[in-house]
Amino acid sequence: MITKGEIELYFTAQKQAGWWFAAIGLIAVAAAIVCWQYQRNPFGKGLAAPLILFGLMQCAAGLRVYNESDALRISNVYAVDMNPQQLKTTELPRMKNIQKRFAVYRWIQAIMLMAGMLLLFFLRRTPGSFWYGFGITWCVQVVVIAVVYYFAAQRAAHYIGKLMIDGQ
Repeated sequence: MITKGEIELYFTAQKQAGWWFAAIGLIAVAAAIVCWQYQRNPFGKGLAAPLILFGLMQCAAGLRVYNESDALRISNVYAVDMNPQQLKTTELPRMKNIQKRFAVYRWIQAIMLMAGMLLLFFLRRTPGSFWYGFGITWCVQVVVIAVVYYFAAQRAAHYIGKLMIDGQ
C-alpha cells in the first residue's frame, strides 16, 4: 500500500518541478526581451520569438502544476486513511491519463524538434536571418521541455507503480 510519505514526496517533487519550470519560462521571457531590445536585427528577433512563445507556455504550465500540487497532495494523503478506494477510482485513473499524455507529448516534441532541425538545415547558408534565429531557440526550447517532461514522466511512472501495488 502506498504510504502518506510516498504521496507527500511525489507531490512535493511535482510542486518543485512546477516552480522550476515556471522559473525557466521567466528566464526565457527575459532572454526574449533582451534579444528583442539589444539584437535589433532579424536574427535577434528570430531568437526572441520562440523564447517568448515557449517562455509564456512554460510559466503557465509551471504555475498550474505548482498551484494544483498542494490540493492533490492533501486530498490523496487524506484518502490513505479515510477513503483508500479514492486512490484506485480517482487518483490512479488521473495518473494513467497523465501518463498517456506524456507519450503523446514525446511524439509532439520529436516532431517539433525535427521541424526546427530541418529549418536550421535548410537555412544554414543564411545564419543571420530571422528564421535561422527562430530555429535555434525553437530547438533549444523543445529540448528543455523534453528534458523537464522526461523527469516528470519518470516521477509519474514511479508514483503509478506505488498506486498499483494495491491493485488496479
